Amino acid sequence: MNDNHNISRDEVLSGLDVNIIGIVKAIGRGIVPRRQIIPDMGLSGRRSWRKYHLDPAREQGYVVMMKPDVPNSPSQMYRLTQKGLDLLNMLEEMEGIKRGPSREVE
Repeated sequence: MNDNHNISRDEVLSGLDVNIIGIVKAIGRGIVPRRQIIPDMGLSGRRSWRKYHLDPAREQGYVVMMKPDVPNSPSQMYRLTQKGLDLLNMLEEMEGIKRGPSREVE
């Protein structure tokens, strides 16, 4: 999936799925496992998390798997794409949150 996406403030404000916002905030600037993301989002069910949060975020280019060839791996990790990082930065600006160190996406 192409990481070269730009999003506008208008896109954020015009109905971006709240589930995508939640997963982007939970992943943040790190590379994190599902077992950390789900509780950080205040969720408990893995199946609904995948259907309503992970799949839409991946399909829309905000999140990628670190092991795409083994999607159900117990050690699967996730990170934001550049589009996801752009959204996170914009959300933090809108909320007045100080940013942590940025991470360049290859």
